[in-house]
Amino acid sequence: MIRIIRNNLNCISILGLGWLGLPLAKSLSNQNFIVKGSQTKAFKNEQKSILTYNFNIPTEKDTSWLTKENEDFFKSDILIITLPFKRYFDPPSQYLEQIKNCIVASKKYSQIKHIIFTSSTAIYPDKDTPWKENDEICNSNNRSRTLLGIETALLNIKGISSTILRLGGLYGPNRVPGRFIKKSTKNINGSEFVNLTHLNDCINAIQTVIKENIWNEIFNIVSGEHPSKVEFYNRQAKNLNISPPQFLNSISTGKIISNTKSIKILNQNYEKLP
Repeated sequence: MIRIIRNNLNCISILGLGWLGLPLAKSLSNQNFIVKGSQTKAFKNEQKSILTYNFNIPTEKDTSWLTKENEDFFKSDILIITLPFKRYFDPPSQYLEQIKNCIVASKKYSQIKHIIFTSSTAIYPDKDTPWKENDEICNSNNRSRTLLGIETALLNIKGISSTILRLGGLYGPNRVPGRFIKKSTKNINGSEFVNLTHLNDCINAIQTVIKENIWNEIFNIVSGEHPSKVEFYNRQAKNLNISPPQFLNSISTGKIISNTKSIKILNQNYEKLP
Protein backbone atom coordinates (compact mmCIF):
# COMPACT_ATOMS: atom_id res chain seq x y z
CA MET A 1 0.00 0.00 0.00
CA ILE A 2 1.32 3.44 -0.99
CA ARG A 3 1.27 6.02 1.79
CA ILE A 4 -0.38 9.42 1.34
CA ILE A 5 1.93 12.36 2.02
CA ARG A 6 1.51 16.07 2.63
CA ASN A 7 4.30 18.65 2.43
CA ASN A 8 4.92 22.31 1.62
CA LEU A 9 7.35 21.33 -1.15
CA ASN A 10 5.08 21.52 -4.17
CA CYS A 11 7.14 20.79 -7.28
CA ILE A 12 9.08 17.55 -7.83
CA SER A 13 11.20 16.53 -10.83
CA ILE A 14 11.87 12.83 -11.43
CA LEU A 15 14.87 12.11 -13.63
CA GLY A 16 14.00 8.80 -15.27
CA LEU A 17 10.37 7.77 -15.83
CA GLY A 18 11.18 4.09 -15.93
CA TRP A 19 9.96 1.04 -14.02
CA LEU A 20 10.32 2.91 -10.69
CA GLY A 21 10.09 6.53 -11.80
CA LEU A 22 6.76 6.38 -13.65
CA PRO A 23 4.63 4.79 -10.87
CA LEU A 24 6.35 7.11 -8.40
CA ALA A 25 5.39 10.09 -10.56
CA LYS A 26 1.78 8.88 -10.76
CA SER A 27 1.59 8.42 -6.99
CA LEU A 28 2.97 11.90 -6.29
CA SER A 29 0.76 13.48 -8.94
CA ASN A 30 -2.32 11.86 -7.41
CA GLN A 31 -1.37 13.59 -4.15
CA ASN A 32 -1.52 17.01 -5.81
CA PHE A 33 2.19 17.59 -6.29
CA ILE A 34 3.36 19.31 -9.46
CA VAL A 35 5.38 16.52 -11.04
CA LYS A 36 7.88 16.79 -13.89
CA GLY A 37 9.35 13.64 -15.40
CA SER A 38 12.04 12.88 -17.95
CA GLN A 39 12.67 10.06 -20.40
CA THR A 40 15.25 9.58 -23.12
CA LYS A 41 12.58 9.21 -25.79
CA ALA A 42 9.00 10.28 -26.39
CA PHE A 43 6.31 8.07 -24.87
CA LYS A 44 2.56 8.06 -24.47
CA ASN A 45 1.77 9.79 -21.19
CA GLU A 46 -1.58 8.59 -19.90
CA GLN A 47 -1.17 10.68 -16.74
CA LYS A 48 -1.79 14.14 -18.17
CA SER A 49 -0.91 15.85 -14.89
CA ILE A 50 2.75 14.79 -15.28
CA LEU A 51 4.81 17.34 -17.22
CA THR A 52 7.14 15.32 -19.47
CA TYR A 53 10.54 16.15 -20.93
CA ASN A 54 12.59 14.15 -23.42
CA PHE A 55 16.38 14.42 -23.20
CA ASN A 56 19.57 12.43 -22.62
CA ILE A 57 22.07 13.18 -19.87
CA PRO A 58 25.58 13.10 -21.40
CA THR A 59 28.10 10.61 -20.02
CA GLU A 60 30.89 13.18 -20.25
CA LYS A 61 31.27 16.79 -19.13
CA ASP A 62 28.88 18.76 -21.33
CA THR A 63 26.39 21.64 -21.01
CA SER A 64 24.98 21.70 -24.56
CA TRP A 65 22.05 19.47 -23.53
CA LEU A 66 20.70 22.19 -21.20
CA THR A 67 18.29 23.78 -23.65
CA LYS A 68 15.68 26.25 -22.44
CA GLU A 69 13.05 23.47 -22.28
CA ASN A 70 15.35 21.07 -20.43
CA GLU A 71 16.37 23.79 -18.00
CA ASP A 72 12.72 24.11 -16.96
CA PHE A 73 12.79 20.49 -15.82
CA PHE A 74 15.27 21.42 -13.08
CA LYS A 75 13.17 24.31 -11.76
CA SER A 76 11.63 22.32 -8.89
CA ASP A 77 11.82 22.04 -5.12
CA ILE A 78 13.01 18.40 -5.18
CA LEU A 79 14.96 16.40 -7.76
CA ILE A 80 14.63 12.60 -7.61
CA ILE A 81 17.30 10.76 -9.62
CA THR A 82 16.25 7.25 -10.66
CA LEU A 83 18.60 6.92 -13.63
CA PRO A 84 19.71 3.28 -13.96
CA PHE A 85 23.38 2.35 -13.70
CA LYS A 86 23.58 0.67 -17.10
CA ARG A 87 25.68 -2.46 -17.43
CA TYR A 88 27.16 -1.36 -20.75
CA PHE A 89 28.75 1.80 -19.33
CA ASP A 90 32.46 1.33 -20.04
CA PRO A 91 34.11 2.65 -18.02
CA PRO A 92 31.51 2.69 -15.22
CA SER A 93 32.59 6.25 -14.41
CA GLN A 94 30.33 7.35 -17.29
CA TYR A 95 27.49 7.05 -14.78
CA LEU A 96 29.33 9.40 -12.41
CA GLU A 97 29.64 11.94 -15.22
CA GLN A 98 25.89 11.70 -15.85
CA ILE A 99 25.14 12.51 -12.22
CA LYS A 100 27.72 15.30 -12.20
CA ASN A 101 25.87 16.88 -15.13
CA CYS A 102 22.67 16.66 -13.06
CA ILE A 103 24.45 18.34 -10.15
CA VAL A 104 25.62 21.18 -12.40
CA ALA A 105 22.06 21.72 -13.62
CA SER A 106 20.68 21.53 -10.06
CA LYS A 107 23.15 24.10 -8.71
CA LYS A 108 22.32 26.44 -11.57
CA TYR A 109 18.75 26.82 -10.31
CA SER A 110 18.54 27.89 -6.69
CA GLN A 111 14.94 26.62 -6.49
CA ILE A 112 16.12 23.03 -5.99
CA LYS A 113 16.39 22.43 -2.25
CA HIS A 114 16.77 18.64 -2.04
CA ILE A 115 17.91 15.64 -4.08
CA ILE A 116 16.94 11.98 -3.60
CA PHE A 117 19.19 9.46 -5.32
CA THR A 118 18.26 5.81 -5.77
CA SER A 119 21.58 4.08 -5.29
CA SER A 120 22.06 0.31 -4.92
CA THR A 121 23.05 -2.24 -2.29
CA ALA A 122 25.54 -3.39 -4.95
CA ILE A 123 27.79 -0.79 -3.40
CA TYR A 124 28.57 -3.31 -0.64
CA PRO A 125 31.12 -6.12 -1.15
CA ASP A 126 30.60 -9.57 0.33
CA LYS A 127 30.84 -9.75 4.12
CA ASP A 128 29.95 -12.26 6.84
CA THR A 129 27.99 -9.78 8.98
CA PRO A 130 25.05 -7.56 7.90
CA TRP A 131 25.94 -4.28 6.23
CA LYS A 132 24.71 -1.10 7.90
CA GLU A 133 24.68 2.35 6.33
CA ASN A 134 27.50 3.78 8.45
CA ASP A 135 29.88 0.86 7.84
CA GLU A 136 33.09 1.75 6.03
CA ILE A 137 33.03 0.36 2.49
CA CYS A 138 36.25 -0.94 0.97
CA ASN A 139 35.30 -0.90 -2.71
CA SER A 140 36.31 -4.01 -4.56
CA ASN A 141 35.24 -3.08 -8.12
CA ASN A 142 34.75 -0.10 -10.40
CA ARG A 143 30.94 -0.09 -10.22
CA SER A 144 30.99 -0.01 -6.42
CA ARG A 145 33.61 2.77 -6.42
CA THR A 146 31.50 4.74 -8.92
CA LEU A 147 28.39 4.51 -6.71
CA LEU A 148 30.34 5.63 -3.65
CA GLY A 149 31.77 8.55 -5.62
CA ILE A 150 28.27 9.62 -6.68
CA GLU A 151 26.89 9.38 -3.15
CA THR A 152 29.79 11.43 -1.80
CA ALA A 153 29.35 14.11 -4.47
CA LEU A 154 25.61 14.41 -3.81
CA LEU A 155 25.99 14.61 -0.04
CA ASN A 156 28.51 17.44 -0.40
CA ILE A 157 26.61 19.84 -2.68
CA LYS A 158 26.69 23.31 -1.14
CA GLY A 159 23.18 24.65 -0.61
CA ILE A 160 21.36 21.43 -1.53
CA SER A 161 20.65 18.58 0.90
CA SER A 162 20.52 15.02 -0.43
CA THR A 163 19.31 11.65 0.81
CA ILE A 164 20.62 8.37 -0.58
CA LEU A 165 18.44 5.27 -0.83
CA ARG A 166 20.41 2.07 -1.44
CA LEU A 167 17.88 -0.25 -3.07
CA GLY A 168 18.11 -4.04 -3.15
CA GLY A 169 17.24 -6.10 -6.23
CA LEU A 170 13.95 -4.70 -7.50
CA TYR A 171 10.81 -6.75 -8.05
CA GLY A 172 7.09 -6.10 -8.45
CA PRO A 173 4.68 -5.58 -11.38
CA ASN A 174 6.17 -6.96 -14.62
CA ARG A 175 9.33 -7.90 -12.75
CA VAL A 176 8.62 -11.23 -11.09
CA PRO A 177 11.58 -12.79 -9.25
CA GLY A 178 12.73 -15.88 -11.09
CA ARG A 179 11.42 -14.90 -14.54
CA PHE A 180 14.99 -14.69 -15.80
CA ILE A 181 15.61 -18.34 -14.94
CA LYS A 182 16.12 -20.48 -18.03
CA LYS A 183 17.08 -24.11 -18.49
CA SER A 184 20.52 -22.98 -19.61
CA THR A 185 21.13 -20.93 -16.45
CA LYS A 186 24.18 -22.34 -14.70
CA ASN A 187 26.84 -21.47 -12.17
CA ILE A 188 24.69 -19.62 -9.65
CA ASN A 189 26.13 -19.62 -6.15
CA GLY A 190 23.23 -21.16 -4.28
CA SER A 191 24.73 -20.37 -0.88
CA GLU A 192 24.48 -16.61 -1.37
CA PHE A 193 21.66 -14.71 0.32
CA VAL A 194 19.17 -12.61 -1.65
CA ASN A 195 18.60 -8.90 -0.93
CA LEU A 196 15.38 -7.80 -2.64
CA THR A 197 13.11 -4.75 -2.59
CA HIS A 198 9.49 -4.45 -3.78
CA LEU A 199 8.46 -1.47 -5.91
CA ASN A 200 5.98 -0.30 -3.25
CA ASP A 201 8.73 -0.26 -0.63
CA CYS A 202 10.84 2.02 -2.86
CA ILE A 203 7.94 4.43 -3.42
CA ASN A 204 7.01 4.49 0.28
CA ALA A 205 10.60 5.22 1.29
CA ILE A 206 10.89 8.13 -1.15
CA GLN A 207 7.55 9.57 -0.05
CA THR A 208 8.44 9.29 3.63
CA VAL A 209 11.71 11.15 3.06
CA ILE A 210 9.72 13.97 1.44
CA LYS A 211 6.92 13.97 4.00
CA GLU A 212 9.18 13.95 7.06
CA ASN A 213 11.94 16.15 5.56
CA ILE A 214 14.63 13.55 6.20
CA TRP A 215 17.75 14.85 4.46
CA ASN A 216 21.50 14.25 4.47
CA GLU A 217 20.95 10.59 5.29
CA ILE A 218 21.67 7.18 3.76
CA PHE A 219 19.18 4.30 4.01
CA ASN A 220 19.25 0.66 2.97
CA ILE A 221 15.86 -0.08 1.38
CA VAL A 222 15.69 -3.86 1.35
CA SER A 223 13.52 -6.67 2.67
CA GLY A 224 14.50 -8.18 6.01
CA GLU A 225 14.05 -11.68 4.53
CA HIS A 226 17.29 -13.19 3.22
CA PRO A 227 16.78 -16.77 2.02
CA SER A 228 19.63 -18.43 0.15
CA LYS A 229 19.52 -18.30 -3.66
CA VAL A 230 19.04 -22.06 -3.88
CA GLU A 231 16.03 -21.84 -1.57
CA PHE A 232 14.55 -18.73 -3.16
CA TYR A 233 15.01 -19.58 -6.85
CA ASN A 234 13.90 -23.17 -6.44
CA ARG A 235 10.72 -21.80 -4.89
CA GLN A 236 10.27 -19.29 -7.71
CA ALA A 237 10.87 -21.93 -10.36
CA LYS A 238 8.22 -24.12 -8.78
CA ASN A 239 5.74 -21.21 -8.66
CA LEU A 240 6.41 -20.41 -12.32
CA ASN A 241 6.42 -24.07 -13.39
CA ILE A 242 9.88 -23.80 -14.94
CA SER A 243 13.11 -25.71 -14.43
CA PRO A 244 15.32 -24.40 -11.62
CA PRO A 245 18.87 -23.25 -12.40
CA GLN A 246 21.98 -25.24 -11.67
CA PHE A 247 23.81 -24.13 -8.56
CA LEU A 248 27.47 -24.13 -7.66
CA ASN A 249 28.66 -25.87 -4.52
CA SER A 250 30.15 -22.95 -2.64
CA ILE A 251 30.63 -21.94 0.97
CA SER A 252 30.45 -18.21 0.14
CA THR A 253 27.25 -16.64 1.50
CA GLY A 254 27.68 -13.28 -0.25
CA LYS A 255 26.24 -10.49 1.86
CA ILE A 256 23.21 -9.49 3.90
CA ILE A 257 21.98 -5.90 3.96
CA SER A 258 20.46 -4.57 7.19
CA ASN A 259 17.20 -2.57 7.00
CA THR A 260 17.10 -1.68 10.72
CA LYS A 261 17.64 2.04 10.15
CA SER A 262 14.89 2.37 7.53
CA ILE A 263 12.41 0.51 9.75
CA LYS A 264 13.23 2.77 12.71
CA ILE A 265 13.44 6.17 11.00
CA LEU A 266 11.31 5.78 7.85
CA ASN A 267 8.81 3.43 9.52
CA GLN A 268 9.19 1.04 6.61
CA ASN A 269 6.87 -1.96 6.59
CA TYR A 270 8.36 -4.21 3.95
CA GLU A 271 6.43 -6.45 1.59
CA LYS A 272 6.79 -10.17 2.25
CA LEU A 273 8.92 -11.96 -0.35
CA PRO A 274 6.94 -14.20 -2.73
